[in-house]
Amino acid sequence: MGLGQTLKALNQALYFAGLAASAEAVVMGAKAGLDPEVLVEVVGESSGGNWALKNRAPLAWRNGYRSGGALSIALKDLATATGLADELKVPAPVLSATAHLFKLAEGLLGTEGDDPLVVKAVEVIARHEIER
Repeated sequence: MGLGQTLKALNQALYFAGLAASAEAVVMGAKAGLDPEVLVEVVGESSGGNWALKNRAPLAWRNGYRSGGALSIALKDLATATGLADELKVPAPVLSATAHLFKLAEGLLGTEGDDPLVVKAVEVIARHEIER
């Protein structure tokens, strides 16, 4: 793998880890009674904010889980990143947990659809749907 491919794999790993953490936070917040829009607005401008929280996770309830970023591509990119970690013998427990959550989403929902379906997977597991 060249350096450009390595850089892309690491970027995608960070993005998907942010999306996975954001999915958990918005579902947990909603289940606790927080308005997910308020959570995104406040946390998005705070130390816990990230691009996926502000731009992708809200598409779960705003846009019917559609983003233009395919879940199947997420799985491919995460496999590339975990393969790189294995090849370099770098422990990557956060990356592994992220890949696991996306694989759970695939098992629950299939690969047809967009990456905000990871929010739906957390909703299913938590038995709490964010109000639309």
